[in-house]
Amino acid sequence: MYYFLIFFILILVTILIIFGIWKYESINKLPGPNLLEVLKLFVLNKSSTDLYHIILNLRERYGPVIKIWIKPFRPILIVSDPKYFEVILGSKVHLHKTKLYDLLRSIAGDGLATISDIEKWKSDRIFFNPIFKHKFVSSYTNKLKYHIDNLKQALITYENQPVDVHIMIHHCTMYMILEYLIDDDISVETASDIVHAVDKSLNMTIEREFSAIKSNSVLFPFTKMYKSWVQVHEFLDKIFSNFIHKHINLRKNGPTRPNPEDKNLMDLLLENNFSEHAIMSHLKTFVVAGFGTVAKTASFALFEIAKRKDIQDKIHEEYLSLAGTNKNYVFTFDDIQNMKYTESVIKEAMRMYPAVPMVERQLKSPVIIDGLCIPKDIDIVFSITCLHKYNFSNPEIFNPDRFSPENISDVNPYSYAPFSLGPRNCIGKKIAMIELKYIISHIIKDFTLHSVQPEHKLELANGFTLTSTNGIPVIFKKRVIS
Repeated sequence: MYYFLIFFILILVTILIIFGIWKYESINKLPGPNLLEVLKLFVLNKSSTDLYHIILNLRERYGPVIKIWIKPFRPILIVSDPKYFEVILGSKVHLHKTKLYDLLRSIAGDGLATISDIEKWKSDRIFFNPIFKHKFVSSYTNKLKYHIDNLKQALITYENQPVDVHIMIHHCTMYMILEYLIDDDISVETASDIVHAVDKSLNMTIEREFSAIKSNSVLFPFTKMYKSWVQVHEFLDKIFSNFIHKHINLRKNGPTRPNPEDKNLMDLLLENNFSEHAIMSHLKTFVVAGFGTVAKTASFALFEIAKRKDIQDKIHEEYLSLAGTNKNYVFTFDDIQNMKYTESVIKEAMRMYPAVPMVERQLKSPVIIDGLCIPKDIDIVFSITCLHKYNFSNPEIFNPDRFSPENISDVNPYSYAPFSLGPRNCIGKKIAMIELKYIISHIIKDFTLHSVQPEHKLELANGFTLTSTNGIPVIFKKRVIS
């Protein structure tokens, strides 16, 4: 009986493999690693730093479209060809996320980034669009200075010594996004707890994605990671639940906002009778997506700016052209829109260091690209890191002029995707760019930036967000105005 069971399983596996080869026959000729290489690359334990270099190495060896049989009985494609970004990400049809986003629901809830019901996603996207439009965003800009002033005071305490700028900015962007979404303030301790919990969750999520055992919901509870996974998500749920109940009580006991344009995310969710589960899902999604990515981009930008006095001078000149010498000047929305050079610096930082290094889609219907028919039921991994690296000249050189008003028309819009592309792109990209401009321009206004010596080499790692495992050190010195 025992041998019969083994024989039956082997026959079943053989049939499934043959069926998979037949089903995906149209892409069999695509290049990619063989089974032994796949086992070596993905089955054996690999760190997030290893994963970053593995993706780059695969692109070097096999080109912009790579087939990998990493999942049982069906392949995935890793792509960095702009045509795939255009045809698939730019499509109104290919909107389905992969199982990676199922894992992300533990931390980000069932919000816009992770929701699998496409019709529900479409209605939610329409509902939330006004929160990220011009009127709402423009009323928020005058609130940013308070958080920047607090960041400045924190940086002063580390003057003339190397500081991991990412740690400092992480907290600042947390305060910013919470004020924007729910008009709330939190303690330094709570902000630190949320930051650490979110980072831990995202790291575990990526580790689960590339583990056959940990990604399996049946086997995962038997792993060492499971207890930590449960604890960190219970902790985050408790914090966000406290936010919700606090604001429910405030609205019961306090006046409603007289001006509809002053209403924030929490106002809209409560007024439209969203359930507590739905409120938590959307709040978690926007907070998790809204603070870490901005902090990473700002940190990498400052790291590169620290190497170049000429770039700092141009940012400072642009600041003075708008604010003059008035130390208490508060930027308007129009002022921030006019920061064209600072914007080009940020865009170049996002090219070299995309905060979200990859996004994924699952095809529910076949698609033809360059005569190649890609069948349905296949996962596509879009490597934004490789897209940016292999579709720009001299990609290792930090050159903001690529994105100057004079040159930006030369950039293929499908070769650049820091906020993803198409209908399921980042809904908060406008507020993210405003926060980035505000952070960078005001830091340059008050400080000159300097690199540590000998020059620090970042050890980049491919988590859900791009990170540097050995920090992002910068030296800050008070700017002396002659």
